[in-house]
Amino acid sequence: MAEPYNMTLLTGKDNLVGTIQGVNEISGGIFGMIFLLLFFIILFVAFKNYEFKRALAGSSLITSIVAMLFRLFSFVNDTMMFSFFLVTAIAFIWMMWGD
Repeated sequence: MAEPYNMTLLTGKDNLVGTIQGVNEISGGIFGMIFLLLFFIILFVAFKNYEFKRALAGSSLITSIVAMLFRLFSFVNDTMMFSFFLVTAIAFIWMMWGD
């Protein structure tokens, strides 16, 4: 019986970074993007004790820093990284000059 999935990219990896890069390559870059979005949602829920603007600014700032690291390891593309920078900038501007 044949294997349902091609796992040859994952078996030759020596460390966790190589394995995640292999999974991200197999999924077409979706794995890193979904991981960042889930990370953002978890942080946003963790900051629910603060008001909405502060929770959005804090979670987007931390996610932007993680997105830079993910870009360094080629887990996400430039568009995804800069989109979190944009959300962070909008959140901080809204927090500073909002009512």
